Amino acid sequence: MSVITRGTSVGRIGLLWCAYEFLNDFILLYALETLLFVDTGLSTGEITSLLIAWSLTSVLLEVPSGVLADVLPRRLLLTIAPLLRSVGYGLWVAFPSYPAFLAGFVLWGVSGALQTGATEALVYDNLKHHRATDRYATYAGRARASQTVAVLIAMLLTPTVYALGGYAALGIGSVAVCALAAVVALAMPEHREERHAEFDGLRAYGRTLLAGLREVRGSRVVMFSVAMVAIVPAIWGSLEEFAALLAVEFGAGKPLVPYLVAALTGGITVGALLAGRAERLSWRRLAAGLGLGAAVTVTAGLYGGIAGFLLLLPAFAMFNAAGVVAEVRLQNAITGPARATVTSVAGLSLEASSIVIYAAYALAASQVGHGGAFALSGVGYGLVALAIIVVVSVSARRPPRRQVKAFDQPGLGA
Repeated sequence: MSVITRGTSVGRIGLLWCAYEFLNDFILLYALETLLFVDTGLSTGEITSLLIAWSLTSVLLEVPSGVLADVLPRRLLLTIAPLLRSVGYGLWVAFPSYPAFLAGFVLWGVSGALQTGATEALVYDNLKHHRATDRYATYAGRARASQTVAVLIAMLLTPTVYALGGYAALGIGSVAVCALAAVVALAMPEHREERHAEFDGLRAYGRTLLAGLREVRGSRVVMFSVAMVAIVPAIWGSLEEFAALLAVEFGAGKPLVPYLVAALTGGITVGALLAGRAERLSWRRLAAGLGLGAAVTVTAGLYGGIAGFLLLLPAFAMFNAAGVVAEVRLQNAITGPARATVTSVAGLSLEASSIVIYAAYALAASQVGHGGAFALSGVGYGLVALAIIVVVSVSARRPPRRQVKAFDQPGLGA
């Protein structure tokens, strides 16, 4: 393969990944889905039950779907996933009722579970086939940024589309976008360096599940990377949900709140785009960056005001960049055939961490307000930075034959 052909193939992989993630989040119903439920007559309790069903579906299927992505064609799963969501959205607008909403959320949960692990594994193995895994961090950052941009554009377009055709127009648009995502998935190449023997049902499933769990338990590198994926994105991701409430507490009027939240989203997007450069940093330097972001977050939470809120922009950029780097290093650390399974274990750990952080935030906010809760979350990032330094230092003191491999590699070292 010539250099030009190889470069074109690698660039196409990154472009398709960004397009797939963009379409997955370019859902016009997002912004007004809660209003759809309320206008249909659902109570707050019923809406909450829908969200719980969605979360439980995702959590219960997270690892099993990852195993399937290691024994079945990943491109097939990534094609099916958005089609399932399209059916759900179609049910919402065609038969607006609690059963239809419940079915839609379950299908959404199944769709998300099918994509978790499979997407990253497909892209990484494609890049590995072309000997271009050094591009993964850059493409991962761009893919995350594509998701954020898609949500912002969809939110801007939603009022106009709703004015033209109501919920039906939003639903039709959402179904169409999901269909386009399926088309993009079909266009993705699929290469696997290692693969299990021919699929033989539960035996292949069991072998793959054990292989993935064995890799997580048997490799300090993988275990450490899973922990970082579970913690680093979970904190800022949970905080982002309360950004509007923080802005109000800090004195922003309602007309200004959307702009402040959009600015924070912009900071998060910048962090994703910088992930390729951040990936070249050692863990110690990343820990220093997290520590700096933690100090800024604590300051913002205690200082308050619009200026305090704006301080969060560079901090969240750093947090998101570090989170993407953690995902990249997990992929680099996986050596066995169960890449999607291991990635799904990390995804499940992230979900569990998020639940714990949500509960902790609610407790903190009830006692010290949103500013205080953000400040305490900054302290949490400081502890994460300290833990990284401790792990790296302990690894550096081990005899060479027992050193953790991830800390010996360029860009991953202490």
